[in-house]
Amino acid sequence: MNRSGSALFEAPLVHELVQHFEWEADTNAAGTFIPVAVERPGGGRIRDKRPPRPSDIVYVPGVGGRKIPLHRLAAAAWRALVDEARADGIAAPLLLPVSGFRSPHHQAELWRQALLRYGSPAIARRYVAPPGGSAHQSGRAIDFYLGGRNDSRNIPHLRTLPAYQWLVDYAADFGFYPYSVEPWHWEYNPPASSPEMETSQPLTQPVSSPSLIKVEDQPIGSTLYVNIDLGPEGPTSDKPIRPMTGIFIPQNYRPQPQIDLILYLHGFHLDRPNLTIETYWRLPFFRDLRERVNSSQKNVILVSPTLGLRSQAGWLTSPGGFDRYLDLVLAALTTYGPYKGQSPTIGNNILACHSGGGKAMKVLALSNQRSTPLIRECWGFDCMYNCGDGLAWAGWVNSNPNVKLYNYYLNTPKSGTRVESKVLQSQNQPNVTVVALPLPGQSISHDQVPITFWLPRIQGASFLLAR
Repeated sequence: MNRSGSALFEAPLVHELVQHFEWEADTNAAGTFIPVAVERPGGGRIRDKRPPRPSDIVYVPGVGGRKIPLHRLAAAAWRALVDEARADGIAAPLLLPVSGFRSPHHQAELWRQALLRYGSPAIARRYVAPPGGSAHQSGRAIDFYLGGRNDSRNIPHLRTLPAYQWLVDYAADFGFYPYSVEPWHWEYNPPASSPEMETSQPLTQPVSSPSLIKVEDQPIGSTLYVNIDLGPEGPTSDKPIRPMTGIFIPQNYRPQPQIDLILYLHGFHLDRPNLTIETYWRLPFFRDLRERVNSSQKNVILVSPTLGLRSQAGWLTSPGGFDRYLDLVLAALTTYGPYKGQSPTIGNNILACHSGGGKAMKVLALSNQRSTPLIRECWGFDCMYNCGDGLAWAGWVNSNPNVKLYNYYLNTPKSGTRVESKVLQSQNQPNVTVVALPLPGQSISHDQVPITFWLPRIQGASFLLAR
């Protein structure tokens, strides 16, 4: 089975350059696809058949050019599955979806038609679930095109087709499990843990909560400072810095089963060798980052680790580090925050960075971990300093058409982010916004870029719930 994971890039030159920089500079950026569990314990057929949040529905290309709605995690797994199948010789249109998410109203109509066709609820139920009973309502069930008509009278033939046999052999690797009656129907419901995941991602095991350093109630809300030590490649690489992650829970935050996060990665601080995220959030240009989360009225939590003098992120950017870090944040929120006694999961994830934090953000976005399919947007604030950034990000958005990337850069002769930002802009990706600064009539410095566009970006993230 081919595990190259490269077929999602449509432009060969872009793909070649992206892979080059990815392996040379960001050595953890490739790997086996890791499905993201939705149910606990998961595995097998879907049990939770509630419709997803509207913001979790995305569209993928289906048979005949139709757009098929799916839950975003199922869509990410489907793309990885199709990528692998194409590399194994399963050609289009095989394994394109015929059906995905169905609203309760749509399912009721299908049930009515099934009763008319089969004449008996007992027989009809074998092929169509009654309203409220269909896995399609979760957005995580897919009816695949296998090379023949999806029909109860065609089942013996469908089971002989190569596309079906490929699913039998490999679909579970991507979190999909079959409905035995219908060879075309597969459901995304990966187990919450598995031996394969434990072997490939040793840093994602259940973790104890990090120790609490202090709690602040200003700005209004609650800021937890917890001891998450990113290791010798992070805060302690040049001079001793106290390991610390800041977690800001805004005023009137409403706990939900899934936690939406903004992970913010700060820039260099060579002139402040003992800077922690606590002192960073008090600096003139950055002290309003938490205030703007409050004023956005979005139900989102801001998380930011202390990075090294040159924005080193330690094990956070090592294989499995993204998952491990979010597990620690989740443990802190269930121990000290608004989720005591609860078992939430991570929902939507936004990555944001300033200046030298751009390298760490790129590594996380281009990695292949449980948490990477949860990334909905990336915000870069004057951060594209590294050779190859423009093409690397172009490759990322090209292979993830349902994400968005925003890049703000200083368009001045001495700017170190100008060249790569223009390379990115030249790729003309529909899900990328590149903004050259200063805007007409505006005067802006490097350190003013994040706070200038921080609030519009939070408010513009329509998938974030309101408080």
